[in-house]
Formats: sequence, structure tokens, C-alpha cells
Amino acid sequence: MKATPMRMKRERWATGGFEMQPLEPRQLMSAALPIVSIVADQLTVPEAMTDPSDSKTVTSEAFYTISRSGPTTHSMEVRYHLDPSSTAVEGKNFVPLDDVITIPAHASSARVELQTRDDQLFNVTLTARLKLAPGAYVRKAGHESATISILNYDIGRLAATAPSNMSAGGPAGVLTISLHASRTTDAPFPLAGDLAITILTSWTERSDPFSLPTTVILPAGQTSVQVPLVLVDPSALDVLEGVNIGVEVLGCYGASAYIALHGNASG
Repeated sequence: MKATPMRMKRERWATGGFEMQPLEPRQLMSAALPIVSIVADQLTVPEAMTDPSDSKTVTSEAFYTISRSGPTTHSMEVRYHLDPSSTAVEGKNFVPLDDVITIPAHASSARVELQTRDDQLFNVTLTARLKLAPGAYVRKAGHESATISILNYDIGRLAATAPSNMSAGGPAGVLTISLHASRTTDAPFPLAGDLAITILTSWTERSDPFSLPTTVILPAGQTSVQVPLVLVDPSALDVLEGVNIGVEVLGCYGASAYIALHGNASG
């Protein structure tokens, strides 16, 4: 008689009131595989910092832990990769990683080190997300990836430009705010994430004549942002007054732009 493959049989046995059904080969294989997961040992890590006085770099590191379930008699390789959603760049913001780690025999976990580098550029907080790759194991649902944020400590520079003069009844102007990667760099620098910039207005004993927002967002990937300048009540201006508009953000040198405001001669 020709044997019927187990995956085709649907026999059941009554055992103490319970029904038992043989597992199919695919189910048997999954049941025998270890379950692996990955977690970040810490959620944030400082960027490596270079002392400009002696060019020595102080490194910082964080760790991911990759764990397995089941027997630990033998060593086990687990593969992983940097997820494309990461904003940190491998080799630039941290030391390049291997794409595989070995969990030693008689151990249930191993650690992947994330060692940061100093790119000497101002940036928003960057993320490094590691994701488990397929292998001879089952990736635990909800624990297939882990993210560590790299905190930036480099100093950037803002620049602000605006019309040098504006008149009552004259055309509107534009305040342009741009970001530069360092105090000495003139080239604009796009960020990987949005940047909130604070706007401060100084006008002697008066309210803001432009009704400017207190915060403006520099979108990710952009090097500058423009803010319209429209005099709210030009008739209130004296013959000649001036306003100073400052811009600032944590971790950057601020900037300001001065505008001479020309009012009505009768003013």
C-alpha cells in the first residue's frame, strides 16, 4: 500500500477526551526553529566629539542586544541590516557594522556595538534602526527591529537676510533664514529632519510691527525658509524707526537682521 504523506492525512486520535492531529512538515520546521529578537540597550547616545584644541575625539557607544530562545548547545548566526528609514549614515555618523553576529554556544544573546563618529556638522538628532534579516530562525513579532538616536553636539550657524528698508504703504518684504553646517561654513546645509527656529523681534517700546510667528519650521532637506514681512499698521510708524529681527535655535549661532522702517512724514 502506498504511504500517504503526513501533510495529506487528516487522521485524528482520541486521547483522554482530547483530539490530536499530526503537524504538517512546514509546521514542524517552524516549531523547531529558535525565535530571535532585537532590543536597544539604550535609546540615545551622544555623537562623538572632537576637541578643537588638540583634535582628540571622545567616542561614544551604545548597544543592541540580539537574543534567541530554545537550546543554546551550539553557536548561532543572526543576520541584520540598517533599515532604510534610518537618518544616520553608516560610515559617517557611526562606525560601519557587520551584517551578521554570532551568538556563542551556551549563550542566549549577543550585543552589536554602535560606535558614533563626529561628522563635525550641525544636525538634528539622527536615528540608527537595525532590523533582523531572514535566516534559520523565526523573528519575534514586534521585536524585529530596534532604534537608537544619536544626539548632535556640533555647533551650526543661522543666517538671516531681510530688506534694509521698508516704507509705510510700500511693498512687502521677505525674511530669509538659512542654516550653515558650522560657524565657518558659508554653504547652506540641508538637515535630515525638520528644524524649529525661534524668531525674536526687538522694536523699542512697541509690539512686533510684522506680527511674525514665534517659531518657523525649516523642512527636512531644505537649506532655507522664507517668512513674509508685511507691516500690520504702517500708519503708526514715526518718520524713521527700526526693528531688529533675531533668529535662534539650540545648538546654533544665532543671527539677526535690521530693517529701517520709514513712516509718514506727518507721523
